[in-house]
Amino acid sequence: RSLGQTDFELDAIDSVVAGEPKPPWRVGEAIGEAYLVDWRNCTFPWPMSRDARMPKASLPGADLVGFIVETGVDYLVFGEVKTSSATKPTLGVMRNTTGLPQQLKDLRDDDARRRHLIRYLLFRCAEGPLKERFATAVSRYLANPSDFRLYGVLVRDVSPDERDLRGAVSWLGSQCPAVGQIEVLGLYLPAGRIGSFAAQTAVPVGGAS
Repeated sequence: RSLGQTDFELDAIDSVVAGEPKPPWRVGEAIGEAYLVDWRNCTFPWPMSRDARMPKASLPGADLVGFIVETGVDYLVFGEVKTSSATKPTLGVMRNTTGLPQQLKDLRDDDARRRHLIRYLLFRCAEGPLKERFATAVSRYLANPSDFRLYGVLVRDVSPDERDLRGAVSWLGSQCPAVGQIEVLGLYLPAGRIGSFAAQTAVPVGGAS
């Protein structure tokens, strides 16, 4: 705000910096990321949403890429987050080629896809405080490409229903590698909260999303 000298200039600065309310799926991703950071000891160095240069940008790979600490050891962690306010348990976000189970299966089975995400992470961790954690986690992965952690998070603002995740867990439980770990989580908010969060969430002046 120190750049502006007049009300007109300040209004122009506000229009550039303040941004727009976040769409519901962005809110869901932020909630999923915050949960994994707080309750699963994950670190995500640079959320992929920050790489979206344009509002409608579509980025390849996973929603979340980073590290997880278990018994003092770093592992690579990949995450996918889906958001829905639909009242039916058979959700579109859990089906088809873009549904959460299929995205998790692709990450579980496709080493080339994971290597692409590791390269993404490399550029954000090659220098600085995360350099050693990156080296430890990647060394473990290179020794055994199945030795990583994978999370799927479904964020909803309806009454909890075990049917939302039961089919996905059963399907993903087959043909799992001997090492590594997959966890599918359902985060349920009070009714209507996703939409209200989205309407109230924007980049504050002078802040960050």
